[in-house]
Amino acid sequence: MNLNQFSREAIFYLAVLMSTLLVTGRGVQGASREVEHFGAAPVDELVDCIHRVYGKPVIHDLMVRDVIARPCPSSKELIAEAMKANGLLLVEGQEWIFLAPANYFVPKPPYSREEAARAPKQHSINVETHLEPAQEMPEVQAKDILNTIKREARMPPIFGSIDSWKTEKLVITLSVRFFPIRLGEGLPESVVTIINEPSDLRPARLIYGELQGGKYKALWDSPWFKSGSIEFVDVNGDGEKEILIRSETAGANSVNVGLVVFDRKGRELSRQELCGSLDSVPPVGAACPITGANEISVTENLDGPKQIVAGDSEVCVYQPEKVVFMCPSQTRAFILGIAAQSNEKGLRQARKGDYQTALTYFLGAAGRAPDNAEFANNVGFAYYKLGDYDNAVTWLYKTTEIDPNRAVAYLNLGDALVKLNQHREPHAREAYKKYLELAPDSKLAPEVKKKLAALPPSR
Repeated sequence: MNLNQFSREAIFYLAVLMSTLLVTGRGVQGASREVEHFGAAPVDELVDCIHRVYGKPVIHDLMVRDVIARPCPSSKELIAEAMKANGLLLVEGQEWIFLAPANYFVPKPPYSREEAARAPKQHSINVETHLEPAQEMPEVQAKDILNTIKREARMPPIFGSIDSWKTEKLVITLSVRFFPIRLGEGLPESVVTIINEPSDLRPARLIYGELQGGKYKALWDSPWFKSGSIEFVDVNGDGEKEILIRSETAGANSVNVGLVVFDRKGRELSRQELCGSLDSVPPVGAACPITGANEISVTENLDGPKQIVAGDSEVCVYQPEKVVFMCPSQTRAFILGIAAQSNEKGLRQARKGDYQTALTYFLGAAGRAPDNAEFANNVGFAYYKLGDYDNAVTWLYKTTEIDPNRAVAYLNLGDALVKLNQHREPHAREAYKKYLELAPDSKLAPEVKKKLAALPPSR
């Protein structure tokens, strides 16, 4: 066995992972829609399909995410079959459709026989919309805008109830807030609409539109985000105000504050290069807020881009070439630097013979940099030294997939396969041969040849 030495090569490790998280371009659009959807998710295509077939707006539960019905079923009957096949239930009301996991409508313990017997066999949905127009906006105009939004834009996901099976008529309440504003000199009047369930921190969605010739036109809707307070500030210094949504979540020892920033074109200026912390990556389709403990503030300079200060000291600076505020702790280089430090700590512990502690550090490094062959190899090596040969083989195979030319991984893999059982010895033979092919003149080559010769002859 050989433990690979530490290196600090700059590799773009997270491209594959983040390709699914950084979806911020044009999303699904129906044939009759002109609204641009930012933060597209697989479920949007399904929602759009149901909307077109039923001719009603669709609200879906937050747990309905990665479901695709392609091609779009052409009838209600075919949609019902597709939903059943995907473990979903479609509940139709007079004006709305609700989509939720089917197990929400199955009795769950603890329940009595009487409760199960009383459970309705059919369910309907009623959506109550509470309009909160600005003081200068007539209510009739607010209703007209909402009708346009219902036809053309996405609704936010909601937190449904796992006890829906008890209720024949489900009621969903949506708060609809309207903010008419002119975001810059010479620009048309904008109408920013935020829709969410009225409870704090429920998913919300922003729909941006403009009054063109006195008529409202919806232009784009945003990724969903946690509901919060809204303000309008020119944060990037382009002469136009941006839309800022600030939310607060109580933590164990502090308040976690999140800030989402959109410009007039729907671009998410707060989305980081690496979206979310390692422990809390937002789902596909969600916004990625700048976060800080207790406070997030915006500097008050009058000219040029402002800075966003997260927590006590992290300063997020606007990068015009990327059209985003960059926070140091959410850059690729910062995360990879932490991964390298974790790997180095693991190496130090391994040299002391403490492979249990080393494994913890190596797993931390590999978790932050999942496409780094060195870190994966070190995880496999630590598992081998701890006698966990199954996990060792898993990680060492992963290493060879990341970097097929990493010779030491084949040596380690061969050793782990030999330890497992004789049925895998042909694979061990292949691993040792691959090592010798890649490193024929290495100092370990003679030892590997002896290991290879000691294996039973291949059948």
